[in-house]
Amino acid sequence: NGNDKNSPSTTVTTVLVPDNYDKDKLVVAGVYEDSYSSECAPSQTIQWNGRVFKNLPISYQTLFFTTLLHEGWVVTVPDHEGPQKAFTSGYVEGHAILDAIRATLSFDQIGMQKHAKVVGY
Repeated sequence: NGNDKNSPSTTVTTVLVPDNYDKDKLVVAGVYEDSYSSECAPSQTIQWNGRVFKNLPISYQTLFFTTLLHEGWVVTVPDHEGPQKAFTSGYVEGHAILDAIRATLSFDQIGMQKHAKVVGY
């Protein structure tokens, strides 16, 4: 079920790739989420109904990574609470963020450098 440190799980990450991206720069954005509702997951709030960023916390945080996108950074935004919405579960959130980094670096269509600079918040 992925709700503890011993259970395998899956999750989603949304990868934002600007036209001018640098294959050596990746930001993982662990965006603010104060609910265990799947409607609040970053993957849902980012693309909801064709409108970008339907909620204020996500909208506010996009100011940070929009700037990075303009500078050529690839940004990955994981649903860090996992499929069971494990609100405030450090193990689940930590693994989801690390897995998002690994998945983004391994995604052939982007072609990220194996030893890309990775930063996050």
